[in-house]
Amino acid sequence: MRQTSSDTLTTLLDTTVVGQPWQPHLTLGAGVDAVTGQLRATAVKPFTVTPSPSLQPEYEYSFVQSESDVQSLISASLKASYNLEGVTVSGSTSYLEEIAVSDLAVTLVARVAVQESRYALAPSYELALTPGEDFRTKYGDYFVAGYRGGSSLYVVYQCRFTSSEQRTKFSASLAADVPQVLSAEGSSSFERIAKESSASVSVRIRAQGVSSVIPDPPASGWTAASVVSVLVPWFNSSLAYEPLESYLMAYRLIDPSLSGEVPVSPDVFAQLGYLYGRFWLARAYVRTCPDFGRRPVEDTYAKLQKTVEANQASLATDVPKIEELTAQTLELLDSLHQVQNRQAFYSRVMSAAKTEPPAGQNFDADTGQVRWGYGFQQGTAPGVVVTAESDRVRQDWHIGWREHVFSYRNSSRVLVGWDVVCNWSDGTGGDWHKVSDTIIGRSGGDVYVKSDYDRGYDWSITWYSVDASQYPPGPWTATGVHVGTGAQAPALQVLAVDDDPVAYWTPERMAAAVPVEPTFPAPPTHEGSRSLVGGPGVVAGGTPGSQGDLWAPRTQPVAQPQDFP
Repeated sequence: MRQTSSDTLTTLLDTTVVGQPWQPHLTLGAGVDAVTGQLRATAVKPFTVTPSPSLQPEYEYSFVQSESDVQSLISASLKASYNLEGVTVSGSTSYLEEIAVSDLAVTLVARVAVQESRYALAPSYELALTPGEDFRTKYGDYFVAGYRGGSSLYVVYQCRFTSSEQRTKFSASLAADVPQVLSAEGSSSFERIAKESSASVSVRIRAQGVSSVIPDPPASGWTAASVVSVLVPWFNSSLAYEPLESYLMAYRLIDPSLSGEVPVSPDVFAQLGYLYGRFWLARAYVRTCPDFGRRPVEDTYAKLQKTVEANQASLATDVPKIEELTAQTLELLDSLHQVQNRQAFYSRVMSAAKTEPPAGQNFDADTGQVRWGYGFQQGTAPGVVVTAESDRVRQDWHIGWREHVFSYRNSSRVLVGWDVVCNWSDGTGGDWHKVSDTIIGRSGGDVYVKSDYDRGYDWSITWYSVDASQYPPGPWTATGVHVGTGAQAPALQVLAVDDDPVAYWTPERMAAAVPVEPTFPAPPTHEGSRSLVGGPGVVAGGTPGSQGDLWAPRTQPVAQPQDFP
């Protein structure tokens, strides 16, 4: 493309546009308008193309582990030019909707294609009419001169993990030498690496140019091994060539008197290419978005898709509309990135729950002001909003002990961290222990504090939480009731007492369940004080009051309390 020196910014079109995915509406000889992307009437005489011999199967493997990798695949698949491709899904591009990439996911794309060695073209082409002033309006800039036929099979391996560490380990092993997963040796290597990294692998299949439907998966679902033993032989025996790529030829190659310029700036075509590329990226992210985050963006995506498709024909001459749709697409992408950030953060929260001390383990604040912290105090990624709520108890000495239980309850939030601080500075601050079995990853918890004998105390606690509605359904309570969703989900799922809730609530179970608010008994009372934090929703269920005695057994009195101020 180039910009001419005329008063109007124009683009000199290439004489051919080759390799774009074949669209079902294309026919040989049809005219194509490069500015609108629409088909036009036929201006050439009927012609017959000559297919070429087919080549041996070609195998390609792409390991997709970053957004730039996704963009590279999109560019390679679309081969976008001018306003010709848009956002239409074809048989050769539908696999792009199955690519999953995030802090907890990577994708391996395997492709086998048997294609003709050359494009099927006619020996020559002739115009069927004498061009007039309105030639471009009626017949466009190009005509469909031929195609490249063949058959293709895409196998997309979505690899998901419960921690970024697992993903890193898997990626390091796979990126060093991407296995040829459509071979017996390569599939075995892939399955070994996936098992070592605790990867959950889902297989998605797309085929084009075949004579029969894709076989049903084995009872255990598609695996790398069954793809090689079942799917590849099926593909090899079902080849039925069809057009895969188009070959567009400019009319000026037939009649040099025809202009190859269009009244659109190259910059505008570049803006269009950027819009379409960003939209394809958003499409991939929406399709593979976790269930908990998909619902809020589905309507936005569907509306945006309809708007882009409805306006494609006029976009090249409507720069403000391009800018408007680009802004909406970038906003949608930002929302999808935030969902990915929250999913990754939640996985780290679930891991942090295992770092808490066990319930009842006593901690002595005998070294002055001390802070114990667990989990996360803040979220550093966009979309991760952590709220802090603090509570404090402070009393002077009296005979015996001072005792207090800090409690948090809010069924609409999930605790991601908590800090307990002894603010008593003379080394007689007292003791504390965690009453709840687990606090992080729940909607509530209890922490017990007390003074030393005949001493005062000053304790504070900060609870850090996130909005539960923005995260995967999970173990809000150790004995919470969850109802499955979807046709294959169980009608009722109750966590057994002996089950580890953190281990039980895998990403798959989280995605297939929603929390149901049970009713819990009131916590036991005691002569010590108790404070409750949590804001709205405190009374609406959530984590129950800790069962058993909230209060610790008495410790031995200080031998000489008068020695301490």
